[in-house]
Amino acid sequence: MRIPLLLPPLRLSSLRAPSLRLPFLLLTALLLTPVLALAVGSASAQETAGDPLDRVLRCNVDGHVPEGPARADEGGYRFEYQSLRGRTDDDRSCTVYRIRNTPGKPPTPFHWRMGDETLVDKARLDRCGDGASACPWLAFARYFPGPVDANLSTLSYGLNADAYHAQTETFMTTVSLPSRSVAEEAGIQASSVGTELVGTFLDEAGTAYDLHLLVKSRFEPAEKGGYRLIYELDDLGGSGLFATDALRVAWDALDAIPAVTAALAGDAPGAIDRGPDHLYLTVRADDFALDDRFLLRVVPTAGGPPLATVEMPAYAPVTAD
Repeated sequence: MRIPLLLPPLRLSSLRAPSLRLPFLLLTALLLTPVLALAVGSASAQETAGDPLDRVLRCNVDGHVPEGPARADEGGYRFEYQSLRGRTDDDRSCTVYRIRNTPGKPPTPFHWRMGDETLVDKARLDRCGDGASACPWLAFARYFPGPVDANLSTLSYGLNADAYHAQTETFMTTVSLPSRSVAEEAGIQASSVGTELVGTFLDEAGTAYDLHLLVKSRFEPAEKGGYRLIYELDDLGGSGLFATDALRVAWDALDAIPAVTAALAGDAPGAIDRGPDHLYLTVRADDFALDDRFLLRVVPTAGGPPLATVEMPAYAPVTAD
């Protein structure tokens, strides 16, 4: 069940008892379309690719499904995909969804969903040359406090990212700190949720962009009581993502949380740190809860669909009546 926060403003009286499942994680029945392939893979295929799974991005991997990368092979498209789980160095849970093209195969639009949860929405795999031994992975990681479960997901690809469909078991995320009250009852004063994406992404015209983006929403105690809610966006690829005219990073949290929007506009207190490779914003709150409705998009400023869309929830201030 989604955590129902009504914006603006967020009011405690409008909240139901918070669910411990993010959608990051909704478990709904998967409707299987007529063209459906079941994921297959083997550990030997992964070893042959020379792809050790001890650490991917910030995730120290301790599990993967399928055991080796699954292969989709329909309509002239052929690519591999896999989900991973593990722990970060600061002992949060992590999941990674990764996908890569096969050398010589065409650019491939795709989206990856679990019920109505968006793992990755309508990104495009780049073509890599026939002479390559393997194409590079696109990787999408999630970092969060809570357990990791597994459920069936559907990866759709081809024309309009909807011509062919592969069903596979996939790790899903469950956030165990959906509100201030739950965190305080657990004796936890600070934590965060985050997402990281890395790879070469294509726009509709076939222009390639190398991206490495890390986004976090976190809470920690404020010096004079209450909490600091901190929203962080980092361009780890050194591309000057927040200064370029070619791309725009759009995170719903920055537009939909009133305190955040007002702070960015200079109409309310908040600490802002901007640079060509980062944006950090801090607001104070006496109470907060996780809003899981938000998406993160990387959008070409010239127009067209996003290069990638993923779910990225955020801790938002809650105002009591």
